Amino acid sequence: MSKINITNKFIDEGVTNIIEELNHFNYNGIDGEYIKESYCYGTNKYLRYEDLTAVATKSGRWIVEGNLTDELASIFNLAFKEDFKAKEGITVLSYKEESRSTDYLTATWYVFYNGKRGLIEVEYDYGNGGHPEYLNFRLGEISGIITETMADLSKDIPAEVLKRIEDITRYPIQERVH
Repeated sequence: MSKINITNKFIDEGVTNIIEELNHFNYNGIDGEYIKESYCYGTNKYLRYEDLTAVATKSGRWIVEGNLTDELASIFNLAFKEDFKAKEGITVLSYKEESRSTDYLTATWYVFYNGKRGLIEVEYDYGNGGHPEYLNFRLGEISGIITETMADLSKDIPAEVLKRIEDITRYPIQERVH
């Protein structure tokens, strides 16, 4: 999954106890901005990217105008530590890496799919050149584990879901499932 290039970040901690953070960024050649103003009564947050604008409510829920795809929601969540949720598809909420030993690393994506939280994890064997050992996912009612030699899926999973998991993890799923 691609990352946002933050081109300019400015933080102003004024004498009036207002902290303003302004992030100009570029994603896929398109400029945008993310603004966060913190003060003693709360926080205001705004995001603008192409034809998409978003404002956070006091409860932290985002009101979005424009097409917030699962890819964009995921990119914004990872770049700005937010909680955007796309209406369709798989949205990445956060990402974590854990070393199990000197040879193994587990990458975990916490996601939002069909109104429910889930996860996708891939374990990499760095003793074997960083080769992925397995992919495991749980997305509401669908789940599965995929290795180089087998795929155990809870039921028929739409090709677009498998493609999105592949896009997020860079784990070659399509050739192992079909």
